[in-house]
Amino acid sequence: MDRCDPARDIIPAFLDRVREWLATSGEVLVVVRYLRAAGVKDLVLCRTLEEFQAIVETVPTGADIEVFRTPKLPIRGVATETLVAEILASILPGHEHLIITARSRSGVPFAAEWCWHDEPQELAAWLREHVGEEVAAGPAPELSSPDNDDLTSAAKGGVDGPR
Repeated sequence: MDRCDPARDIIPAFLDRVREWLATSGEVLVVVRYLRAAGVKDLVLCRTLEEFQAIVETVPTGADIEVFRTPKLPIRGVATETLVAEILASILPGHEHLIITARSRSGVPFAAEWCWHDEPQELAAWLREHVGEEVAAGPAPELSSPDNDDLTSAAKGGVDGPR
């Protein structure tokens, strides 16, 4: 059964923290995990508070919004064979990597297309489908961590349950 925890809701302190992080770093990685959605998630690189507030307004009640302070995807550029090679060379064996495009995922205005994988050949194949598009890539962030100096999270409406 889902439970409600008002302290996990999107309160002013949460928004203030995200505002401060945006002002400091110019970009945050946002991961939205949906309540009772079998692990479905959306990812976006936010550069303004307005972009972040649009996410908060758009997601349904119970969505868990995780915000990462430190830039997570250091390899940036237009997907070319050279960039594909650079990304593949950066992969640490046994670690998951994340690649996000600038293209929005159909039906979700704020969510980018993305690939989260630990197999270099899968990442390369996905990247080659996005040649000519802006991408950002790097090691995947740890989603199961509790809030800390680099991660803050809230559940819209304060509703917690399986995601």
